[in-house]
Amino acid sequence: MAQGIAGAWIVGMTSLFVILIVYASMSEPFIQLYDALYNTTNDTATHATMAVTRMAWNKWAIILTLAVVIYIIAYSLRREPDDISVG
Repeated sequence: MAQGIAGAWIVGMTSLFVILIVYASMSEPFIQLYDALYNTTNDTATHATMAVTRMAWNKWAIILTLAVVIYIIAYSLRREPDDISVG
C-alpha cells in the first residue's frame, strides 16, 4: 500500500508543479491579449464575456490545486480491503 500512496503523492506534486508552470507562464500573455481585445471592442456583450473569461482564468489554478490536494488526501486515507481487520 505504501507504493500506491507514494505514487499518489508523486502524481499530485507533479500535477501541482505543472499547474503552477502553466499559470505562471501563460498569465502575462493572457492579460496582454485581454487588454488588447478589450480596448478594441465596444460591444457590451463581448465585454461581459471577456470579464467572465478573465474571472475564470484567475480562478482555474486555485480550483485545480484544491482538487489535486483533495485527491492526494483522499487517496492517502483510503484503506485496502486486505488492511481491514474484522473483529
